[in-house]
Amino acid sequence: MQSPENFLTTKAQSERLQEAMFGRMECMLLETLGWRTLQPTKYGILQHLLHAAQTDPWVAQQCGVPDGASSASGSNVLGGDGGSGMAALKAISEFLAELTLPCRELQRFQHSTVSVACFAMALWILSSGATGDAADGADGTMDVGEEPAAAAAAGGGEGAAAAAAAVAAAAAAAGPVVAALAAAAGVDEQVLAPCLRQCFEILEYVYGSAMFWVVRRISHGDDGPPPEWLSEAVINRHGGVVQALLAGSPMAAA
Repeated sequence: MQSPENFLTTKAQSERLQEAMFGRMECMLLETLGWRTLQPTKYGILQHLLHAAQTDPWVAQQCGVPDGASSASGSNVLGGDGGSGMAALKAISEFLAELTLPCRELQRFQHSTVSVACFAMALWILSSGATGDAADGADGTMDVGEEPAAAAAAGGGEGAAAAAAAVAAAAAAAGPVVAALAAAAGVDEQVLAPCLRQCFEILEYVYGSAMFWVVRRISHGDDGPPPEWLSEAVINRHGGVVQALLAGSPMAAA
């Protein structure tokens, strides 16, 4: 029979051994994670995507990032100083990323999917000229006289079909963007941005509805509160970007 002294000694040694084992396991886990213990956010992932497009010419070319000369909206977004297309892309995509924060529908998507959707939609806005006209209804970003494309698509008729087709075409056109970003990140496309089309469609609705609300407030003096999924603080914080996106819109200019 083991004496009480030996029992206590053995127990203390066992506890020290377990503590040392847990310490080694914790160090192994941290080293495996590269000591990165914070959960990735949509904004953080977006910054990595923007960095890849800014520092890798191949990624920028594959994504179709406009240069300063070809980006008609770049100088507007950046205060009229002839800013580069990359800077305009950053400003618009960050605005879109903040718009997604209060939207519950977008919370069900993977963070990286939302980040890629913001990146791709900012490129779409720049390349389609939607920054200048806020969309004329043909590209589906937003028709200031009607509903956003995703909302119209929920209805019926030719307008709904055209809106749905516009969103689908824009989401499909994001394929090369996703491929380039996935290659830069060293992951599979479906790992980086699963369910991108659905996310893109909801983001289009959020963006279009937000701009529609701003236009109504400016043009019609509508002082009503924004929808519950729209943060007025985000609109105010990105006031320069919003003004540039609305430049050229008939209702905004009225």
